[in-house]
Amino acid sequence: MEELENDYAANFKFWGVSLQPATGWSYQHDYQPVNVSASANLPNDNLFAGTYAVPRPDLSTFTQGNPSKIEDTRTQVYATTKWGFFQDRLFADAGLERSWVFSETYAFTPTNHTTPTSNSSPLIRQYKDSYFLGLLAKVTSNISLYYSRSTNASVTPQTPTPTSSSALWSQGFNNEWGIKTEWLDGRLSVSAD
Repeated sequence: MEELENDYAANFKFWGVSLQPATGWSYQHDYQPVNVSASANLPNDNLFAGTYAVPRPDLSTFTQGNPSKIEDTRTQVYATTKWGFFQDRLFADAGLERSWVFSETYAFTPTNHTTPTSNSSPLIRQYKDSYFLGLLAKVTSNISLYYSRSTNASVTPQTPTPTSSSALWSQGFNNEWGIKTEWLDGRLSVSAD
C-alpha cells in the first residue's frame, strides 16, 4: 500500500481581520496481485473416536478457484478558511472536501491469469463532496457561543459485486451549537452543547 499526504497552512492579518487558510491532499493506493486458491473435500472421519487424523488430500484432488486481483485508489482534497473579526471576538469557519475512489476487481479463469471472467466487478470511479461551516462569538474573555454545521463522507471501495457498480459510501450530517467557558487562567474548561 502507498500513502502520501501533504498539508499547508498560513496566518494573515489585514485591516483588522485575521485570516487562517489551510489546504491539503491525501493519496492512498492499494494493489493486491493475482491471488490463487484451491480447495478439496476431506475424507470422512469419526469425530467421536477421540482422535482426528484426517490425511491431507492428494494434490490431484484439489479444484482451483478463479484467481483474482484488486486495485483501488482513494484521493482527498480539502480547503478550509478561518476569519476573525472585531479583534478576534467573532470567528467564521468554512471548509470543503472532495473524496474520489477508483476501484477495479478482476477474476480470471483458473488456467488464464489475463482474461477476466463474468465474476469480475465493473470499474468504479466516483466522488463525494463534504463541507463545514461554523461561527464562534466571544461574549466575554472566558465565555464563547458557537454553532457548526457539517457533512462527511468516507468510502470502502472494495465492496462491489459483479452486478454492482457503486462503492459503499458512509455519509453523515451534523448540527452542533453550545457554549464554552474557561476559568482559572485557562486551567479549567467547561462546555455544554
